[in-house]
Amino acid sequence: MEVLGISPGEVEKLFSTLEKSCKERKVLSPTHSTKTTTEVVLNADSDESVEQIPFLECREAVTRFIKPMSKEKSYVDFLMQDYDVYNADNEESGAEGDASLCCNTTATRPLPGAGRATVYVSHAWNANVFSLLQAILDHSRKSSSPQYYWVDIFCINQHAVEESPSSNNRKDRDWWMSSFARTITDVGTVLIVLAPYEAPMVCTRAWCLYEAAVAHKEGVPIEVVLPSTETDAFIHHVLKHLKEFAASMLDIDSSKGKTTLACDLEHIRRMIQSLPGEYAAVNKMYSTMLREWLIGTLKPVFDKRREVQTEEMAAFSHTLGGLMVEARQFDDAITCYLVSLKAYQELYGQYNASVGRLHAMIGVAYERKGDAERAIRYHEKSLIIYKAVYGDEHQEVGATHNNLGNACFKSGDFRRAIAYFKKSLVIKTALFGPKHVSVGTTYSNLGLAYHSLGDYDRAIEAQKTSLDICLPLMDDTDLALGKTYSNLGQSYQARSEHERAIEYFWKALIIEKTALGESHASVARAYGNLGSAYAAKGEHAVAINHNTKSLEILLQTTGGVHPSVAAMHSNIGVCYSATGDRQTALTHFQECVDISEKIADATKKSADVDPKIADNPDPAAATSKVDADVGKAYNDLGTAHRNVEQYAEAVVAHTKACSIYEEIYGAMHPNVGRVLLNKGIDHQRAGHHTDAQKVFEASVRILQQSLGPDHPHTVKAQEHLSTVVKQQSEKHSGWEHFMMMK
Repeated sequence: MEVLGISPGEVEKLFSTLEKSCKERKVLSPTHSTKTTTEVVLNADSDESVEQIPFLECREAVTRFIKPMSKEKSYVDFLMQDYDVYNADNEESGAEGDASLCCNTTATRPLPGAGRATVYVSHAWNANVFSLLQAILDHSRKSSSPQYYWVDIFCINQHAVEESPSSNNRKDRDWWMSSFARTITDVGTVLIVLAPYEAPMVCTRAWCLYEAAVAHKEGVPIEVVLPSTETDAFIHHVLKHLKEFAASMLDIDSSKGKTTLACDLEHIRRMIQSLPGEYAAVNKMYSTMLREWLIGTLKPVFDKRREVQTEEMAAFSHTLGGLMVEARQFDDAITCYLVSLKAYQELYGQYNASVGRLHAMIGVAYERKGDAERAIRYHEKSLIIYKAVYGDEHQEVGATHNNLGNACFKSGDFRRAIAYFKKSLVIKTALFGPKHVSVGTTYSNLGLAYHSLGDYDRAIEAQKTSLDICLPLMDDTDLALGKTYSNLGQSYQARSEHERAIEYFWKALIIEKTALGESHASVARAYGNLGSAYAAKGEHAVAINHNTKSLEILLQTTGGVHPSVAAMHSNIGVCYSATGDRQTALTHFQECVDISEKIADATKKSADVDPKIADNPDPAAATSKVDADVGKAYNDLGTAHRNVEQYAEAVVAHTKACSIYEEIYGAMHPNVGRVLLNKGIDHQRAGHHTDAQKVFEASVRILQQSLGPDHPHTVKAQEHLSTVVKQQSEKHSGWEHFMMMK
């Protein structure tokens, strides 16, 4: 059965009719003008009066208008009938309530007022119906094709909806839930109406949160619209109060969603709990969606007003930059921060706390973008300013030392990172005492730096100190604890204490699943850590189970073409090789190669279009990194081919890996020598001893020069060379003996 929706033309007629009725009753709301966003931006400082529009709850609109007019049908079903017949019936029987106001056309309309629904509208029943209607009209005017809107107040037969206690039947409520879910997938697009702008009701209504969750789960596109009648006041408000507005709007808690009927709430909660990730996943999805909408809406405001040097604009730019960092829009975030920095410097001079804070935020943005060196420079400037403003013993100074430690860690300068973390600990401990969350977090960072240096004993000591501090102060499901457990697992794994590593990896997984839901990249990483630990322990079947689970989640969360997916295919391939299932291993290694090549192609195309590749300031470094991943994938694939005695294919794969490594690192790099060693083994196993000898000789020459004669890889290459030379000699001697006998 076709899902029907209401046309924009019919919505416009309803708007005019309802507006007329409400104005006659003086039911007005001091809301906003219908200016465009551009007009609002250009006149944001204007105090001109705004036009009032009526206020009528959707619920009341249904009672007073929709139900009396639709006559035991849904409104869209009514629209599909012959209007002349309806009007004749109406004249004879008389319509109750205000239905007659909606029937101001006596002839059949030239275009149908209803048709196959293309947009599902999510809105709150206790919001203003005029905001709902205006949002639909705004969306339709921007659409390139005709749209019909599925709106519950128009598309559900309101006469058949029971709100009596008997409607608490679980079977009936389940039917309603599944019916809404089917409608969302059938229609294909969900439109979320944000109204009123200062506290959008959809953010707190359980039905609306559930609708968005279903759309997200089923891959249905979601769009957000703010009625144009509220744009003016919205822009005026956020220019002054963006920080408070964003904090309130993005603080989504689906577990506290509200409904009119208690029985609805029970069923909605049960349905959300059945979705992947439950409440945590719904909260993250909804807040991420709203953040992206907020950024897209406010960026034109910033672009128009970025030259305005006021404290208000500086604060606005600062907050917008923070939203962009959370959305990983680092270049735009840095632009906003720099505008804010310039304004604060003009207003207060160089040595001011706000100026120091902006330097710190720019440093964080560069660090998360991947440009650690620039991050260090901005954090160093921040440190100078904070010391000038506050002195050496202040929490901002301690925090900046921690930031510098993080940036140095990202740059690979682990000893310098350790020095900064230790300075941060001294200051924080003096200010807050030894049992403070901030102190515990810095100990965790210190542990990571020691781990990267290979000092696993000190790494474990620092991570355990972090746990001792944070466990009594944090909730058991705090992600910071999960991170520390994971770090401890990595350090124990590096010490080959696999049982201890597995213990901590399990604890990390439990926390991350609870906090983030099953379908999250961090959960996939936790499963992957367990897989690596079990593989190192020799329990390859268990490792395959965990790695496969990790791969399933990564495919859901990344789309498939992602370095983590390629790496997980490689890990699974290694495990299958260890179990003797070399054909399955080969399949996974081939997947790793295919994905790695797609990533490399995409990265190179991005570098050609825009030298500033996302998240990496150095295009050459970015392309080299992905090429190196491709080289490793081909090397692993070659070994997998050899394991199933496909020697010709093994030689081809190892030759490809060798060419990639030579292009990246040069001909005398140890990676080239290692791949040549593998290629030589391919030839040796195939019985091509002459080719093997030539390749082994090249491998030995490179490895001796790059790693020295005593390195294990050099020794192994020399042993293979000696063996093949001996085989060649024995073969030659045997041939001479045969000729003499002949």
